Amino acid sequence: MIKSLLPEDWHKIIISVEKHDKINDIYFPIGTGFLIGYKGFTVFVTAKHIAEIMDKNEDIYLAWNANDSSIIRKNFENLKNDSEWIFHENSQIDIAVRFFKLYSESDDVRVLAENLFESFEDVMEGDDILFLGFPLHISEPNKIHPVVRSGIIAYRKENKNFLIDANVFPGSSGSPVFLKTSAITYEKGNFNLGKVRIPKLVGIIIEALLYDDIAISQQTKRHVVTFSENAGFGVVLSVDLINDILESQNFQMLFEKIKKIDAEINKDK
Repeated sequence: MIKSLLPEDWHKIIISVEKHDKINDIYFPIGTGFLIGYKGFTVFVTAKHIAEIMDKNEDIYLAWNANDSSIIRKNFENLKNDSEWIFHENSQIDIAVRFFKLYSESDDVRVLAENLFESFEDVMEGDDILFLGFPLHISEPNKIHPVVRSGIIAYRKENKNFLIDANVFPGSSGSPVFLKTSAITYEKGNFNLGKVRIPKLVGIIIEALLYDDIAISQQTKRHVVTFSENAGFGVVLSVDLINDILESQNFQMLFEKIKKIDAEINKDK
């Protein structure tokens, strides 16, 4: 039975970024991350502002599913020594990546293949998209399963980011955005009808677009208060910018370091 327009198990690439409420002993999502493959290794991708929250707060956990249907939670404080954050050379780009170490064969996760990235040039205004994440702290107590939402590419900007016509709420930062399956493909300036376009990663959600609603006093006619309202658009950075980080000197230096560590570990086994 088809349960989603996405390929089976793609929700398993999603990692929940959670805060622990010690008083009530509950965990609730504050952001989203996802796993991609890089030359045989696993890389965790999220929004840079989520990474900064993770670094500054001792009560942040990463959570994913185990094969026995339980949830695996790791305090980020205990994971920091496994790797380090690498950011885009442009400090304004809100993306962060780091190598991600899986600790058990029982981890029920998947990694997005490198050939499932859709370049900025091949994404068009009007394309249907899906995105996965944890908006408004929506989660189940005994299972990590992201919410799937939909929209379209509403505006294609020159700096390799998009506006999507979709409501984006807190918790969705770091969510991966995928093209929906389509019978129309667009490649190198040409449209092809009848050739199935498979879902691919087009980018990462970083924020909702807001607008200011200003309240004016009927008596004084003065500005009383400003409310920030959701404009119904989300800001998405292209997967090309993730590739920029993966190809950067800082990332490549870390990659060589991780490879050496991995080789030493495997040599001793």
